[in-house]
Amino acid sequence: MSRPLRLEFAGALYHIISRGIEGKNIFTHRKDREKFIHYLKENIQRYETKLYVYVLMDNHYHLLLETPMPNLSKFMHTLNASYVVYHNRRHSRVGPLLQGRYKAILVDREAYLLELSRYIHLNPVRARSVTAAEKFEWSSYRTYLGMKTEEWVDCEWARERFGKNWRKKYRQFVEEPLETTDLFKKVKAGCILGSELFAERVKKKIGLHSPQPEIPSSRALKSPSMNEVVAGTSEFFGIDEGEILRRRRNFLPRKIALYLVRKHTAERIEQIGRKFRINYPAVSKTIARMKAAIERDEEKKRIVSMVEQKLLCL
Repeated sequence: MSRPLRLEFAGALYHIISRGIEGKNIFTHRKDREKFIHYLKENIQRYETKLYVYVLMDNHYHLLLETPMPNLSKFMHTLNASYVVYHNRRHSRVGPLLQGRYKAILVDREAYLLELSRYIHLNPVRARSVTAAEKFEWSSYRTYLGMKTEEWVDCEWARERFGKNWRKKYRQFVEEPLETTDLFKKVKAGCILGSELFAERVKKKIGLHSPQPEIPSSRALKSPSMNEVVAGTSEFFGIDEGEILRRRRNFLPRKIALYLVRKHTAERIEQIGRKFRINYPAVSKTIARMKAAIERDEEKKRIVSMVEQKLLCL
């Protein structure tokens, strides 16, 4: 797939995700997480970054952070490079540890900061690592509840938001029963979580900055291409792209790729048909059947959602 866009400007808020290569664990011992936190604290100070939320799972981590200066790439390069060198040395291994480049979603603070903080703090619960978010040690949630002190985690926004007894109110917000919200489906252009107005403001900010090789203005808000969807789907299932494009009956990865190409790209059905080597009626029929299958089959719905997260989350 093409290199992900990096939208950088002063005061930007990002949801960062970095995963282990091939889904493998990046934290295998308590000391690994402790060392990562050491590097995280070090770089927060070095790059004058604000960290609002974090969670360190076994094979990936989430950060919700703000960059008062447009230096996200430098911050993340130093953080990940430092940890990879440490990890490989400690565990006597060589080669890449992380799955490509980190993913970065630019977040509309007013609309999604609160909701996204809950989403990240509940990650260990969704993964069934713990039965309650407060039981997971490697998260900023205990800091918000006052169960531990991490002066490098900025909770002030929550205090301002909830006022008196803010810790109790924040806990009630995070733990209240609610329908599952798939925030990744709200991501625009693969890199923006916010309203149309927010996206327009982002485009204006990008236009005010000098051109950067990673974020040419002509691609700043581009939807995923058909090739990117095929590549991302094949990578998710661990198969060659040729397997996706080869005509096979009842092959789920191929059906999902067809469905997502139609849903997330501007390609016409004729163009999709040529790519997948089938005619117009077959494309329409496959997409319609896949849509119906998702509506009635929770497992297929879950799988498609996971593939979408990979495609739409940088």
